[in-house]
Amino acid sequence: MADPAPRLELHGVSKTFGHRRVLSEVDLTVQPGEIHGVVGQNGSGKSTLAKIISGYHAPDHGARLSIDGATVPFPLRLPDLHATGVSIVYQDLGILPDRSVASNIRIGAMRGRGVSRRIDWPRERDLAARTLDRLGFAGSVDQLAMHLSEADRARVAIARALQNHPAGRGLIVLDESTRALSPGALAEFYGTLRSLVREGTSVLLIAHRLDEVIEHCDRVSVLRDGCCVASGLSTNGLSEATLAVTMLGDALADFRRPARKSSAPEVIRLDGLRGTGLSEPLSLGLSRGEIVGMTGMPGSGFETVTYLLGGALPVSAGRLAVDGTEVRLTGASPAALGRRGVVLVPGQRMVEGLGADQTIRDNVVLPWLPGRSRRWSVGPWRDTSTSATITRFGVVPANPKANVGTLSGGNQQKVLLGKWLAEHPRLLLVNEPTQAVDVGARRDILEALHQVAAAGTTILVASAEAGDLSALCDRVLVFGQGRVTTVLNGPLSAHDILDATWMEPAT
Repeated sequence: MADPAPRLELHGVSKTFGHRRVLSEVDLTVQPGEIHGVVGQNGSGKSTLAKIISGYHAPDHGARLSIDGATVPFPLRLPDLHATGVSIVYQDLGILPDRSVASNIRIGAMRGRGVSRRIDWPRERDLAARTLDRLGFAGSVDQLAMHLSEADRARVAIARALQNHPAGRGLIVLDESTRALSPGALAEFYGTLRSLVREGTSVLLIAHRLDEVIEHCDRVSVLRDGCCVASGLSTNGLSEATLAVTMLGDALADFRRPARKSSAPEVIRLDGLRGTGLSEPLSLGLSRGEIVGMTGMPGSGFETVTYLLGGALPVSAGRLAVDGTEVRLTGASPAALGRRGVVLVPGQRMVEGLGADQTIRDNVVLPWLPGRSRRWSVGPWRDTSTSATITRFGVVPANPKANVGTLSGGNQQKVLLGKWLAEHPRLLLVNEPTQAVDVGARRDILEALHQVAAAGTTILVASAEAGDLSALCDRVLVFGQGRVTTVLNGPLSAHDILDATWMEPAT
Protein backbone atom coordinates (compact mmCIF):
# COMPACT_ATOMS: atom_id res chain seq x y z
CA MET A 1 0.00 0.00 0.00
CA ALA A 2 1.45 3.37 -1.02
CA ASP A 3 2.31 5.89 1.69
CA PRO A 4 -0.22 8.72 1.98
CA ALA A 5 0.68 12.04 0.37
CA PRO A 6 2.10 14.69 2.69
CA ARG A 7 -0.53 16.82 4.33
CA LEU A 8 1.40 19.94 3.27
CA GLU A 9 4.35 20.44 0.92
CA LEU A 10 6.01 23.81 0.30
CA HIS A 11 8.77 24.22 -2.28
CA GLY A 12 10.88 27.27 -3.08
CA VAL A 13 9.01 29.74 -0.90
CA SER A 14 10.61 33.20 -0.84
CA LYS A 15 9.24 36.54 0.27
CA THR A 16 10.62 40.01 -0.38
CA PHE A 17 9.43 43.26 1.18
CA GLY A 18 10.85 46.18 -0.77
CA HIS A 19 14.57 45.45 -1.02
CA ARG A 20 14.61 43.06 1.94
CA ARG A 21 14.25 39.31 1.46
CA VAL A 22 12.82 37.76 4.61
CA LEU A 23 12.36 34.21 3.27
CA SER A 24 14.65 32.48 0.77
CA GLU A 25 13.78 29.23 -1.03
CA VAL A 26 12.15 27.54 1.96
CA ASP A 27 11.03 23.91 1.60
CA LEU A 28 8.76 22.33 4.22
CA THR A 29 6.87 19.03 4.44
CA VAL A 30 4.26 18.15 7.08
CA GLN A 31 3.01 14.57 7.22
CA PRO A 32 -0.53 13.42 8.14
CA GLY A 33 -0.99 12.89 11.87
CA GLU A 34 2.11 14.71 13.11
CA ILE A 35 2.97 17.79 15.13
CA HIS A 36 5.71 19.55 13.17
CA GLY A 37 7.58 22.36 14.92
CA VAL A 38 9.17 25.43 13.35
CA VAL A 39 11.73 27.35 15.41
CA GLY A 40 14.09 30.27 14.83
CA GLN A 41 15.18 33.53 16.37
CA ASN A 42 13.06 36.67 16.13
CA GLY A 43 13.24 37.89 12.56
CA SER A 44 14.12 34.46 11.16
CA GLY A 45 10.94 34.37 9.03
CA LYS A 46 8.68 32.10 11.12
CA SER A 47 5.65 34.38 11.22
CA THR A 48 6.06 35.38 7.57
CA LEU A 49 5.96 31.70 6.64
CA ALA A 50 2.77 31.25 8.68
CA LYS A 51 1.19 34.25 6.96
CA ILE A 52 2.00 32.80 3.55
CA ILE A 53 0.43 29.47 4.47
CA SER A 54 -2.65 31.28 5.80
CA GLY A 55 -2.99 33.46 2.69
CA TYR A 56 -2.17 36.76 4.41
CA HIS A 57 0.97 37.24 2.27
CA ALA A 58 1.58 36.03 -1.26
CA PRO A 59 5.05 34.54 -1.80
CA ASP A 60 7.48 35.63 -4.51
CA HIS A 61 7.09 34.01 -7.93
CA GLY A 62 8.09 30.36 -8.16
CA ALA A 63 6.70 29.04 -4.87
CA ARG A 64 4.67 25.82 -4.96
CA LEU A 65 2.16 24.40 -2.49
CA SER A 66 0.32 21.08 -2.36
CA ILE A 67 -2.18 19.78 0.20
CA ASP A 68 -2.77 16.03 0.39
CA GLY A 69 -1.04 15.69 -2.98
CA ALA A 70 -3.21 18.27 -4.78
CA THR A 71 -1.59 21.46 -6.07
CA VAL A 72 -2.99 24.66 -4.58
CA PRO A 73 -2.15 27.81 -6.56
CA PHE A 74 -0.87 31.04 -5.07
CA PRO A 75 -2.08 33.57 -4.08
CA LEU A 76 -4.20 31.71 -1.58
CA ARG A 77 -7.77 32.78 -0.90
CA LEU A 78 -9.75 32.09 2.25
CA PRO A 79 -12.24 29.81 0.46
CA ASP A 80 -9.29 27.80 -0.93
CA LEU A 81 -7.89 27.34 2.57
CA HIS A 82 -11.23 26.24 3.98
CA ALA A 83 -11.71 23.83 1.09
CA THR A 84 -8.30 22.24 1.68
CA GLY A 85 -8.70 22.15 5.48
CA VAL A 86 -5.96 24.63 6.42
CA SER A 87 -6.62 26.99 9.34
CA ILE A 88 -4.51 29.14 11.65
CA VAL A 89 -4.55 30.07 15.34
CA TYR A 90 -2.59 33.23 16.18
CA GLN A 91 -0.64 34.17 19.28
CA ASP A 92 -3.49 35.91 21.14
CA LEU A 93 -5.93 33.07 20.24
CA GLY A 94 -8.40 35.65 18.84
CA ILE A 95 -10.99 35.10 21.57
CA LEU A 96 -13.71 37.75 22.05
CA PRO A 97 -14.23 37.84 25.83
CA ASP A 98 -17.70 39.42 25.78
CA ARG A 99 -19.14 36.90 23.32
CA SER A 100 -20.40 33.38 23.96
CA VAL A 101 -18.38 30.25 23.26
CA ALA A 102 -20.69 29.43 20.34
CA SER A 103 -20.27 32.91 18.86
CA ASN A 104 -16.49 32.72 19.14
CA ILE A 105 -16.42 29.41 17.28
CA ARG A 106 -18.98 30.18 14.60
CA ILE A 107 -17.99 33.79 13.89
CA GLY A 108 -17.46 34.17 10.16
CA ALA A 109 -19.18 30.85 9.47
CA MET A 110 -22.76 31.66 10.43
CA ARG A 111 -25.41 31.49 7.72
CA GLY A 112 -28.77 33.25 7.81
CA ARG A 113 -31.96 31.41 6.87
CA GLY A 114 -34.86 32.47 4.74
CA VAL A 115 -35.60 35.90 3.32
CA SER A 116 -34.87 37.62 6.64
CA ARG A 117 -31.42 35.95 6.85
CA ARG A 118 -31.91 35.44 10.57
CA ILE A 119 -29.31 33.39 12.40
CA ASP A 120 -30.54 29.92 13.39
CA TRP A 121 -28.98 29.97 16.87
CA PRO A 122 -30.00 26.43 17.91
CA ARG A 123 -28.20 25.14 14.81
CA GLU A 124 -25.12 27.30 15.47
CA ARG A 125 -24.92 26.12 19.09
CA ASP A 126 -25.23 22.52 18.00
CA LEU A 127 -22.43 22.86 15.41
CA ALA A 128 -20.16 24.50 18.00
CA ALA A 129 -20.94 21.81 20.58
CA ARG A 130 -20.18 18.99 18.12
CA THR A 131 -16.72 20.38 17.41
CA LEU A 132 -15.99 20.99 21.10
CA ASP A 133 -17.00 17.41 21.96
CA ARG A 134 -13.93 16.23 20.03
CA LEU A 135 -11.73 18.40 22.25
CA GLY A 136 -12.93 17.35 25.68
CA PHE A 137 -14.76 20.61 26.45
CA ALA A 138 -17.15 20.12 29.35
CA GLY A 139 -18.68 23.62 29.61
CA SER A 140 -21.68 25.33 28.04
CA VAL A 141 -21.49 26.90 24.59
CA ASP A 142 -23.67 29.73 25.91
CA GLN A 143 -21.24 30.98 28.57
CA LEU A 144 -19.17 34.10 27.92
CA ALA A 145 -15.58 33.47 26.88
CA MET A 146 -14.30 35.79 29.63
CA HIS A 147 -15.29 33.15 32.19
CA LEU A 148 -13.32 30.32 30.56
CA SER A 149 -10.11 28.84 31.92
CA GLU A 150 -6.91 29.26 29.93
CA ALA A 151 -7.12 25.71 28.65
CA ASP A 152 -10.75 26.11 27.57
CA ARG A 153 -9.98 29.38 25.75
CA ALA A 154 -7.35 27.46 23.82
CA ARG A 155 -9.90 24.70 23.08
CA VAL A 156 -12.32 27.28 21.70
CA ALA A 157 -9.62 28.72 19.44
CA ILE A 158 -8.75 25.22 18.18
CA ALA A 159 -12.45 24.40 17.69
CA ARG A 160 -12.89 27.48 15.51
CA ALA A 161 -9.94 26.34 13.38
CA LEU A 162 -11.12 22.73 13.33
CA GLN A 163 -14.83 23.14 12.61
CA ASN A 164 -14.52 22.78 8.82
CA HIS A 165 -12.13 19.81 8.97
CA PRO A 166 -13.48 16.27 8.59
CA ALA A 167 -12.18 14.04 11.38
CA GLY A 168 -8.65 12.87 10.61
CA ARG A 169 -8.03 15.54 7.99
CA GLY A 170 -6.79 19.10 7.83
CA LEU A 171 -3.84 21.15 9.06
CA ILE A 172 -3.88 23.56 11.99
CA VAL A 173 -1.13 26.20 12.01
CA LEU A 174 -0.35 27.51 15.50
CA ASP A 175 1.62 30.77 15.28
CA GLU A 176 3.13 31.21 18.78
CA SER A 177 -0.30 30.21 20.14
CA THR A 178 1.14 28.66 23.31
CA ARG A 179 3.17 31.70 24.35
CA ALA A 180 0.68 33.05 26.89
CA LEU A 181 -0.39 29.70 28.40
CA SER A 182 0.62 28.69 31.92
CA PRO A 183 2.34 25.31 32.44
CA GLY A 184 -0.91 23.70 33.57
CA ALA A 185 -2.88 25.01 30.61
CA LEU A 186 -0.02 24.03 28.32
CA ALA A 187 -0.25 20.37 29.37
CA GLU A 188 -4.00 20.32 28.62
CA PHE A 189 -3.41 22.14 25.33
CA TYR A 190 -1.00 19.50 24.08
CA GLY A 191 -3.24 16.73 25.32
CA THR A 192 -5.98 18.19 23.11
CA LEU A 193 -3.62 18.39 20.12
CA ARG A 194 -2.48 14.79 20.59
CA SER A 195 -6.07 13.55 20.50
CA LEU A 196 -6.50 15.29 17.13
CA VAL A 197 -3.22 13.98 15.77
CA ARG A 198 -4.22 10.43 16.65
CA GLU A 199 -7.22 10.92 14.35
CA GLY A 200 -4.89 11.99 11.52
CA THR A 201 -5.09 15.80 11.75
CA SER A 202 -1.73 17.56 11.32
CA VAL A 203 -0.36 20.47 13.33
CA LEU A 204 2.31 22.98 12.30
CA LEU A 205 3.57 24.56 15.53
CA ILE A 206 5.57 27.79 15.33
CA ALA A 207 7.12 28.23 18.76
CA HIS A 208 9.95 29.89 20.68
CA ARG A 209 10.53 27.41 23.53
CA LEU A 210 12.89 24.68 22.45
CA ASP A 211 12.08 22.38 25.37
CA GLU A 212 8.39 22.56 24.48
CA VAL A 213 9.08 21.74 20.82
CA ILE A 214 11.28 18.76 21.65
CA GLU A 215 8.79 17.38 24.16
CA HIS A 216 5.63 17.73 22.06
CA CYS A 217 6.60 17.74 18.38
CA ASP A 218 7.37 14.71 16.24
CA ARG A 219 9.68 16.63 13.92
CA VAL A 220 11.09 20.15 13.76
CA SER A 221 12.39 22.48 11.05
CA VAL A 222 14.73 25.40 11.78
CA LEU A 223 14.72 28.83 10.13
CA ARG A 224 17.72 31.14 10.34
CA ASP A 225 17.89 34.51 8.59
CA GLY A 226 15.04 33.51 6.26
CA CYS A 227 16.53 30.16 5.21
CA CYS A 228 15.50 26.67 6.29
CA VAL A 229 18.79 25.35 7.69
CA ALA A 230 17.32 22.07 8.95
CA SER A 231 14.14 20.42 7.68
CA GLY A 232 12.14 17.70 9.40
CA LEU A 233 14.57 16.77 12.19
CA SER A 234 13.23 13.98 14.37
CA THR A 235 12.85 15.13 17.97
CA ASN A 236 13.50 11.61 19.22
CA GLY A 237 16.82 11.93 21.05
CA LEU A 238 17.31 15.55 19.97
CA SER A 239 18.80 17.76 22.70
CA GLU A 240 17.98 21.38 23.37
CA ALA A 241 21.66 22.28 23.00
CA THR A 242 21.86 20.70 19.53
CA LEU A 243 18.70 22.45 18.43
CA ALA A 244 20.02 25.77 19.82
CA VAL A 245 23.26 25.43 17.85
CA THR A 246 21.27 24.78 14.68
CA MET A 247 19.04 27.76 15.36
CA LEU A 248 21.71 30.27 16.35
CA GLY A 249 24.49 29.37 13.92
CA ASP A 250 27.54 31.60 14.01
CA ALA A 251 25.88 34.83 12.89
CA LEU A 252 26.98 36.56 16.09
CA ALA A 253 30.23 34.71 16.66
CA ASP A 254 32.37 37.78 15.95
CA PHE A 255 30.49 39.90 18.50
CA ARG A 256 31.84 39.09 21.93
CA ARG A 257 32.42 41.34 24.90
CA PRO A 258 35.98 41.18 26.21
CA ALA A 259 36.27 40.43 29.90
CA ARG A 260 36.11 43.60 32.03
CA LYS A 261 37.94 44.35 35.25
CA SER A 262 35.76 43.30 38.16
CA SER A 263 37.20 46.20 40.20
CA ALA A 264 35.62 48.90 37.95
CA PRO A 265 34.00 51.51 40.23
CA GLU A 266 30.24 51.45 40.70
CA VAL A 267 28.53 54.56 39.25
CA ILE A 268 24.88 53.44 39.31
CA ARG A 269 23.20 51.89 42.33
CA LEU A 270 19.70 50.43 42.52
CA ASP A 271 18.34 49.39 45.92
CA GLY A 272 15.08 47.68 46.83
CA LEU A 273 13.17 48.06 43.56
CA ARG A 274 9.58 46.83 43.89
CA GLY A 275 6.86 46.81 41.26
CA THR A 276 5.00 44.82 38.63
CA GLY A 277 6.53 41.42 37.88
CA LEU A 278 8.88 41.33 40.89
CA SER A 279 8.26 39.02 43.82
CA GLU A 280 11.33 40.25 45.75
CA PRO A 281 13.10 43.62 45.93
CA LEU A 282 15.79 44.01 43.27
CA SER A 283 19.16 45.58 44.10
CA LEU A 284 21.97 46.02 41.60
CA GLY A 285 25.23 47.91 41.14
CA LEU A 286 26.55 48.92 37.71
CA SER A 287 29.86 50.38 36.56
CA ARG A 288 30.43 52.96 33.84
CA GLY A 289 30.21 51.43 30.36
CA GLU A 290 29.03 48.06 31.68
CA ILE A 291 26.35 46.11 29.77
CA VAL A 292 24.17 43.94 32.00
CA GLY A 293 21.56 41.63 30.51
CA MET A 294 18.34 40.29 31.98
CA THR A 295 16.52 37.23 30.71
CA GLY A 296 14.29 34.33 31.71
CA MET A 297 11.22 32.47 30.62
CA PRO A 298 8.13 34.53 29.68
CA GLY A 299 6.49 35.85 32.83
CA SER A 300 9.60 35.40 34.98
CA GLY A 301 9.87 39.14 35.76
CA PHE A 302 12.84 40.24 33.65
CA GLU A 303 10.54 41.95 31.13
CA THR A 304 9.28 44.63 33.54
CA VAL A 305 12.50 45.89 35.19
CA THR A 306 13.49 48.36 32.48
CA TYR A 307 9.92 49.68 32.32
CA LEU A 308 9.93 50.22 36.09
CA LEU A 309 13.27 52.04 35.98
CA GLY A 310 12.23 54.05 32.93
CA GLY A 311 9.00 55.38 34.45
CA ALA A 312 6.66 53.41 32.17
CA LEU A 313 5.36 51.21 35.02
CA PRO A 314 4.63 52.41 38.57
CA VAL A 315 7.30 51.75 41.19
CA SER A 316 6.07 50.95 44.70
CA ALA A 317 9.52 51.22 46.33
CA GLY A 318 13.17 51.60 45.45
CA ARG A 319 16.08 54.04 45.21
CA LEU A 320 18.30 54.76 42.20
CA ALA A 321 21.56 56.73 42.41
CA VAL A 322 23.41 57.89 39.27
CA ASP A 323 26.94 59.18 39.82
CA GLY A 324 26.11 59.66 43.49
CA THR A 325 22.96 61.68 42.82
CA GLU A 326 19.65 60.09 43.81
CA VAL A 327 17.05 59.85 41.07
CA ARG A 328 13.46 59.62 42.26
CA LEU A 329 11.64 56.51 40.99
CA THR A 330 8.24 56.55 42.71
CA GLY A 331 5.88 58.68 40.65
CA ALA A 332 8.59 59.57 38.11
CA SER A 333 7.68 59.97 34.43
CA PRO A 334 9.85 58.88 31.47
CA ALA A 335 10.39 62.58 30.66
CA ALA A 336 11.59 63.40 34.18
CA LEU A 337 13.94 60.42 34.23
CA GLY A 338 15.22 61.33 30.77
CA ARG A 339 16.28 64.73 32.09
CA ARG A 340 18.36 62.89 34.71
CA GLY A 341 20.08 60.77 32.08
CA VAL A 342 17.95 57.62 32.45
CA VAL A 343 16.24 56.71 29.17
CA LEU A 344 14.04 53.80 28.12
CA VAL A 345 14.05 52.13 24.69
CA PRO A 346 10.77 50.15 24.68
CA GLY A 347 10.30 46.75 23.09
CA GLN A 348 7.28 47.43 20.84
CA ARG A 349 8.78 50.10 18.65
CA MET A 350 5.70 51.03 16.60
CA VAL A 351 3.34 50.97 19.59
CA GLU A 352 5.47 52.45 22.37
CA GLY A 353 8.45 54.13 20.74
CA LEU A 354 7.92 55.71 17.32
CA GLY A 355 5.40 57.77 15.40
CA ALA A 356 4.79 55.87 12.16
CA ASP A 357 3.40 58.88 10.32
CA GLN A 358 6.22 61.17 11.46
CA THR A 359 9.58 61.72 9.77
CA ILE A 360 12.89 60.31 10.95
CA ARG A 361 13.89 63.80 12.10
CA ASP A 362 10.69 64.40 14.06
CA ASN A 363 11.06 61.06 15.83
CA VAL A 364 14.72 61.60 16.72
CA VAL A 365 14.34 65.11 18.18
CA LEU A 366 10.90 64.90 19.80
CA PRO A 367 12.02 63.90 23.35
CA TRP A 368 14.60 66.70 23.46
CA LEU A 369 12.58 69.66 22.08
CA PRO A 370 11.56 71.13 25.48
CA GLY A 371 15.15 71.41 26.69
CA ARG A 372 16.81 72.44 23.43
CA SER A 373 14.37 74.86 21.80
CA ARG A 374 14.19 78.61 22.24
CA ARG A 375 10.91 80.47 22.32
CA TRP A 376 10.86 81.39 18.62
CA SER A 377 13.32 78.90 17.15
CA VAL A 378 14.29 75.26 17.55
CA GLY A 379 17.74 75.85 16.03
CA PRO A 380 19.90 73.79 13.64
CA TRP A 381 20.59 71.07 16.22
CA ARG A 382 17.63 69.06 14.90
CA ASP A 383 19.30 68.49 11.53
CA THR A 384 22.70 67.86 13.12
CA SER A 385 21.29 65.31 15.59
CA THR A 386 19.25 63.52 12.92
CA SER A 387 22.18 63.33 10.50
CA ALA A 388 24.36 61.91 13.27
CA THR A 389 21.78 59.18 13.98
CA ILE A 390 21.44 58.26 10.31
CA THR A 391 25.22 58.06 9.87
CA ARG A 392 25.92 56.27 13.14
CA PHE A 393 23.39 53.49 12.54
CA GLY A 394 23.41 53.38 8.76
CA VAL A 395 19.70 54.16 8.46
CA VAL A 396 18.30 53.48 4.98
CA PRO A 397 17.07 55.61 3.29
CA ALA A 398 19.40 58.33 4.58
CA ASN A 399 16.61 60.88 4.24
CA PRO A 400 15.60 62.79 7.41
CA LYS A 401 12.21 63.55 5.83
CA ALA A 402 11.29 59.89 5.20
CA ASN A 403 8.31 58.69 7.23
CA VAL A 404 9.30 56.06 9.79
CA GLY A 405 6.30 53.92 8.87
CA THR A 406 7.81 53.31 5.42
CA LEU A 407 11.11 51.92 6.79
CA SER A 408 12.02 48.27 7.28
CA GLY A 409 11.84 46.88 10.82
CA GLY A 410 15.61 47.03 11.19
CA ASN A 411 15.80 50.68 10.16
CA GLN A 412 12.89 51.57 12.45
CA GLN A 413 14.81 49.97 15.32
CA LYS A 414 17.90 52.00 14.43
CA VAL A 415 15.86 55.23 14.53
CA LEU A 416 14.40 54.21 17.90
CA LEU A 417 17.85 53.65 19.40
CA GLY A 418 19.24 56.80 17.83
CA LYS A 419 16.35 58.81 19.23
CA TRP A 420 17.30 57.98 22.82
CA LEU A 421 21.06 58.10 22.32
CA ALA A 422 21.01 61.58 20.82
CA GLU A 423 21.64 63.25 24.21
CA HIS A 424 24.25 60.74 25.54
CA PRO A 425 22.37 59.17 28.48
CA ARG A 426 24.07 57.85 31.60
CA LEU A 427 21.83 54.78 31.89
CA LEU A 428 20.28 53.23 28.79
CA LEU A 429 17.40 50.79 29.39
CA VAL A 430 16.85 48.62 26.31
CA ASN A 431 14.16 46.02 25.58
CA GLU A 432 14.65 43.38 22.87
CA PRO A 433 17.07 45.54 20.84
CA THR A 434 17.06 43.26 17.77
CA GLN A 435 13.45 42.10 17.81
CA ALA A 436 12.17 41.27 14.30
CA VAL A 437 15.14 42.71 12.42
CA ASP A 438 17.28 41.03 9.77
CA VAL A 439 20.80 39.80 10.40
CA GLY A 440 22.45 42.86 8.87
CA ALA A 441 20.49 45.26 11.07
CA ARG A 442 21.20 43.04 14.06
CA ARG A 443 24.93 43.35 13.53
CA ASP A 444 24.66 47.15 13.13
CA ILE A 445 22.62 47.48 16.33
CA LEU A 446 24.90 45.29 18.43
CA GLU A 447 27.97 47.10 17.20
CA ALA A 448 26.36 50.47 17.99
CA LEU A 449 25.56 49.35 21.55
CA HIS A 450 29.18 48.24 22.00
CA GLN A 451 30.30 51.69 20.92
CA VAL A 452 27.82 53.42 23.23
CA ALA A 453 29.13 51.42 26.19
CA ALA A 454 32.73 52.15 25.20
CA ALA A 455 31.88 55.86 25.31
CA GLY A 456 30.78 55.53 28.94
CA THR A 457 27.02 54.87 28.91
CA THR A 458 25.87 52.05 31.18
CA ILE A 459 23.36 49.71 29.54
CA LEU A 460 20.71 47.45 31.07
CA VAL A 461 19.18 45.22 28.40
CA ALA A 462 16.17 42.88 28.71
CA SER A 463 15.99 40.18 26.04
CA ALA A 464 14.88 36.62 25.41
CA GLU A 465 17.54 36.29 22.69
CA ALA A 466 20.47 34.38 24.18
CA GLY A 467 22.63 35.08 21.15
CA ASP A 468 22.24 38.83 21.59
CA LEU A 469 23.00 38.69 25.30
CA SER A 470 26.12 36.59 24.84
CA ALA A 471 27.35 39.05 22.22
CA LEU A 472 26.63 42.14 24.30
CA CYS A 473 26.86 41.54 28.00
CA ASP A 474 29.44 41.60 30.76
CA ARG A 475 26.92 39.94 33.07
CA VAL A 476 23.50 38.34 32.64
CA LEU A 477 20.85 38.12 35.36
CA VAL A 478 18.52 35.15 34.89
CA PHE A 479 15.07 35.60 36.41
CA GLY A 480 12.60 33.03 37.70
CA GLN A 481 9.40 33.58 39.66
CA GLY A 482 9.90 37.34 39.82
CA ARG A 483 13.44 37.38 41.19
CA VAL A 484 17.06 36.96 40.13
CA THR A 485 17.97 33.29 40.47
CA THR A 486 21.30 33.12 38.64
CA VAL A 487 24.06 35.61 37.82
CA LEU A 488 26.30 34.70 34.87
CA ASN A 489 29.60 36.53 34.44
CA GLY A 490 31.13 37.01 30.98
CA PRO A 491 32.46 36.13 28.60
CA LEU A 492 29.37 33.99 27.92
CA SER A 493 28.06 31.72 25.21
CA ALA A 494 24.44 31.56 24.14
CA HIS A 495 24.35 28.01 25.43
CA ASP A 496 25.41 29.13 28.93
CA ILE A 497 22.47 31.53 29.00
CA LEU A 498 19.98 29.05 27.54
CA ASP A 499 21.02 26.36 30.02
CA ALA A 500 20.52 28.72 32.96
CA THR A 501 17.18 29.95 31.58
CA TRP A 502 15.75 26.48 31.01
CA MET A 503 16.56 25.49 34.58
CA GLU A 504 14.24 28.18 35.94
CA PRO A 505 10.42 27.98 36.00
CA ALA A 506 8.51 30.96 34.61
CA THR A 507 5.97 31.18 37.42
